[in-house]
Amino acid sequence: MSKNRLLLMLLAVACLLLAGCGKYQPAKAKDVAVGTSQNLQGSSGEATVRITKIVDPLPSSDLAAAQPGRKLTAVFYTIRNRGQKAFLVMPASDLELQTSQGPAPYTVIISGPCQGKLAEPQSVEPGQTISGCAVFQPVRSSKLTAVEFSLGSGLGSGRRYWNISQ
Repeated sequence: MSKNRLLLMLLAVACLLLAGCGKYQPAKAKDVAVGTSQNLQGSSGEATVRITKIVDPLPSSDLAAAQPGRKLTAVFYTIRNRGQKAFLVMPASDLELQTSQGPAPYTVIISGPCQGKLAEPQSVEPGQTISGCAVFQPVRSSKLTAVEFSLGSGLGSGRRYWNISQ
């Protein structure tokens, strides 16, 4: 192997290592828009998932308020079980709201459109379609970039992204 080729390979490795450092880089959503259905297969089964809408900001109330410097953002979804066995959808671990400042923390609210069983884990039987909502608290000044859904909490190949245009 020539010195030039070795030098180029070392330079390429260094660039790859440095690319992962520094400012937060959100995952690419591959131009899939909110409202588009995507098929997933994970450790817990097969599903068709659609992020139906994003409500940003979600209005606050006495029973549902964001922490200082943050806002409430709701992600509405539908999930159809295309597999042969039931699986559990857990919004707190299966959904992630990505922003320009990193992932937004999941939160539970007790009033409004995402209260109650919509935010709780739900069992999805074969052939069944469910609808739900998850609430996050992004930094108020951050830009929403993508929603990530991971079937089975990211195990297997069941991870998809949706772009958020703001």
